[in-house]
Amino acid sequence: MTAQPGPRYRPLAFGVTRGVLRDGVPGTRYLMAETPLQGCCDRMIDRLVHWAAAAPDRTFIARRERLADGTTGDWQRVTYAEALQHARRIGQALLDRG
Repeated sequence: MTAQPGPRYRPLAFGVTRGVLRDGVPGTRYLMAETPLQGCCDRMIDRLVHWAAAAPDRTFIARRERLADGTTGDWQRVTYAEALQHARRIGQALLDRG
């Protein structure tokens, strides 16, 4: 018997790891993190503005190019600075439309 190959990803410690489960009305359960959530920004765009200033050339999102033959090509990347520039253009276009 051959051993199964391991996962193709590395373990990632992310977010809440412990919670408290409480029963509600029949059929309902509530799961609450033991650690309170940290405060967040006032607007969703605030984090993009922050990272566009702190690490403008860092990749924000990326995907592999899908070639005509079905294979994948190079990575297509959008940096934080580029994403912010696009978001501002979209926002301005919406304002211009009234």
